[in-house]
Amino acid sequence: MVAEPNPPTPAAAASGVAGPGGSGPSLAGTVLRVIAIITMACVAVQFAFAGLGVFQRQNHHVVGGYFGPHIALGNIIGVITLVLLVVALLTRQPASYLITAGILFVLAGPVQQVLPKYGGNADGWFGALHALVGFVIGGLVGVLLAQGRRLATSSRA
Repeated sequence: MVAEPNPPTPAAAASGVAGPGGSGPSLAGTVLRVIAIITMACVAVQFAFAGLGVFQRQNHHVVGGYFGPHIALGNIIGVITLVLLVVALLTRQPASYLITAGILFVLAGPVQQVLPKYGGNADGWFGALHALVGFVIGGLVGVLLAQGRRLATSSRA
């Protein structure tokens, strides 16, 4: 008689992180992980683009113009985080994952769009907050990666 693998718990099955029988990551879990990894890479490049914009502006004494890649990638990150949130909702991820993904989208989308406008036009502290929120965004993506790993591991146990 061949022993059947333990079926995943209802919570693990609903999460979409564990595959059939709890044997490994499902397609949904893999997709979410890939989106999170791409987001993390984009956040790292985003900081490089910000530095490039600052130093090119300082060295060439040109107002604006050098932040184009930073602005474009920021818009892309906002869209990626929206996709991540939608996939998490559609695959019925646990509440902790959905809350983290929701906060990530709000920060990477509307908040990061508004802060530089106020930082450039009203108060430089909004610009500084823009950079700090960028670090928080990177941290939240790390949290999502850890939550996904934890869900996959707990569903196999």
